This record gives sequence, C-alpha cells and structure tokens, in this order.
Amino acid sequence: MLLSASSLVVVAMWTGTAVGLRFLTPADTPGPSWRIVISLGANLWSLGVCWGAIALFIATFCRRRAVASATSGLLALLALLLDYLARFWKPAGSVGWLSPFQYYSGMELVMGRDLAARHSSILLAIALVAVAGAYMAIRRRDI
Repeated sequence: MLLSASSLVVVAMWTGTAVGLRFLTPADTPGPSWRIVISLGANLWSLGVCWGAIALFIATFCRRRAVASATSGLLALLALLLDYLARFWKPAGSVGWLSPFQYYSGMELVMGRDLAARHSSILLAIALVAVAGAYMAIRRRDI
C-alpha cells in the first residue's frame, strides 16, 4: 500500500506536469526535459515512501487514527521548517541533516543538476528503518 500510494502520487505529478505544459505554456516555449521530470518523480517517490514509513511507525504506537495522523503531520511540518531554517541560518545547519526534506532536492533538479542517488538512498534507508521499527513494534503490541 505504501509503495502504490507513493507511485500514484508520482503518476499524478507526471500527469499534471504534462497537462500543464500542454495547455498552460506558449507553443514556442521549450518545456523541461523529460529526464528532469522523471528525476523529480523519482525523488518525490522516495520522499513519499520515506514519510509514509515514518507515519506507519508512528501509527504503531497510537490507538486512534486522528492522533497518529496529527502526530505525523506535525512531525512533517517541523521537519520541513527545520530544513528551511538549516538552509538559511548557519547555526541550524548542524542539525539540518535530521530532516528528510534535506534530501529532497526538487529545486536542484529543476535548475539542471542530476538526481543525487545518495539522497534517494538516504530517504529509502530511513523508510526501511521505519518499516522495520513498525514491524517490531506491532509484533510486541497486544491487539
């Protein structure tokens, strides 16, 4: 479910990009290369899998869906704010690596850099650790 939901988001992104480029840009304006669009999708998929796994881990400790989703959303917001703060304020840069958004390099891809396999690998490693932690936690939980 986690992998398919993240894949569905990427397909929606690619579809939205294709429709937007087709109908909202002037005919003589060159669009981004499909290599960039595919790289953005792959990076978004990695981030989606990462946050989905983190949410799964959090959900194993909560008895109510609302608590699990609120906690996951708040953690995502705090991680995003930490990432922005670390990018613009030097003292926060030392803890910026803690945010998974640090490894989502959407703007760098749009500006022409290649997809950093290291960043996607870190996001997927976080996801793997979170899924393993969720599995161990749910095995010990009395349902």
